[in-house]
Amino acid sequence: MDSQETEAHKNLAALEASYQQALAKLNDLLNEKADRQWRMIATDLTQHELLSLEQLQAKAFEKRPEMIKAQAEIDFAQVRIDYTAEYSALSTHKGTIAKNEHKKAELQKQKTQKKIGQEVSDNYTKVLAAKKAVEESTPKKETALERYQATIDQYRLGKASMKELMEEEANLFDSETKAIESVYQYNLAATTLNQSTGY
Repeated sequence: MDSQETEAHKNLAALEASYQQALAKLNDLLNEKADRQWRMIATDLTQHELLSLEQLQAKAFEKRPEMIKAQAEIDFAQVRIDYTAEYSALSTHKGTIAKNEHKKAELQKQKTQKKIGQEVSDNYTKVLAAKKAVEESTPKKETALERYQATIDQYRLGKASMKELMEEEANLFDSETKAIESVYQYNLAATTLNQSTGY
């Protein structure tokens, strides 16, 4: 065996290890056995429509516990204002305190809403980047598979060397590893986005 074939064997072994690590990460995310094999189809992961940023933020403002709590505090402060107005004047000390508590609750809600809106926006950007990576890795993986299969055919006919076959196999493992990693990153980003919207 010459040094090029030895180098190819080393590269292939490193790529197989990388592939197994990426597969184990995906299986861990999905609570499956670490060695479970998958047939990955990227379009299945992106079949459901991604809502617009504005729609996701609106859902977060409606569903997040912090927003529900902030609205409850505003409602409670309003009840205090109404109670104070019914039994005494709002210009009294109690009335002033009630109005100030209401303003404070509204400001807190605005602050919370701004924070949540930014969090959802950041997570949305990550999902878009991960989706783009998945969409880019799929054709690369398919191309590598086609090239590998063509090289196998050429090898059987004696028109390709073992080194060429191993290089194409290494390219295939590399592209599959990158595809699995991009799916993992997409799932992670989508899950984080869903959590930030209150689901």
